[in-house]
Amino acid sequence: MKTGKDELQVNCDSCGKMDKKHINNINAVVDNRIIMAGVFLSLIVTLVLWNYYGAIASISFVIPLLVWISENKALSGFNKYTIRRK
Repeated sequence: MKTGKDELQVNCDSCGKMDKKHINNINAVVDNRIIMAGVFLSLIVTLVLWNYYGAIASISFVIPLLVWISENKALSGFNKYTIRRK
């Protein structure tokens, strides 16, 4: 919408070639590696803090899950938004 065009030049992930793509055909995806790394680190922190703070340490495990949920909501909102084709 900022460029005023319906098609954008994007770089193909598989071949690296610049190609025109309609705005409605651009989809976002979640990088699950980052989410899993956050869950793994929070699990370790929760286990370490459990000895000192008890059940309150479980909050450190819940935070990455809340980030994942909000990221999925933003992703689905982006993917559902389309413009009228000319």
